[in-house]
This record gives sequence, C-alpha cells and structure tokens, in this order.
Amino acid sequence: MVSWISPEELDYALESGEELYLIDLRNKESYEQGHIRGAVSILYKELGNSLSQLPQNRPLVLYCNYGSTSMRACQDLDGYGYQTMSLYGGIMNYHGNYIVDR
Repeated sequence: MVSWISPEELDYALESGEELYLIDLRNKESYEQGHIRGAVSILYKELGNSLSQLPQNRPLVLYCNYGSTSMRACQDLDGYGYQTMSLYGGIMNYHGNYIVDR
C-alpha cells in the first residue's frame, strides 16, 4: 500500500527540518524547468539501477508530474525495504515554498 504525503505536509516536514530524501522521477528537462529544492533527479526507468544511491535510514519522497509514476515507484521500492511516500498530485499539485526554477 502506497503512503501519500500532501504538499502541505511536505512543506511542514521540510520547514521542521525532517530529513527526507526527495526524488524527482521526471525527465531531466522537466527537472531543470522546475523541481522541489533538494530533490535529486532519477528517471523512473533508472530507479532499479540507482538503489545503491538511496538511503535506507530516512524516508524517501518521490514525485512525478501527477502522482501515478511515483505511486508505482513507491510500490517498487517498498519491496526492497525502503520507507517511501508519494507526493499527492505530483509536482503539478505542489505550490509550496520549496519550488526551484519554476
């Protein structure tokens, strides 16, 4: 079962210094046009090859454009023992304080 985090909950967690690992699953061009501050860019299709880069000691927050790809990615990573959350509605639903370059 996928855990969701709302944009408001994400902002609150970031403002309170919670150590989240943000992963932007969109293509590089979309990432460069605007992403959430601190997010790393990893394409969904490359996620399986990037497991060694992902911390197991803190929650992973994944996002895409609208939330469907990040939901699938969370399901994939949950199978490897990661604690994951998908940003509800994706970046298109995020209007928080931590957006960069959009």
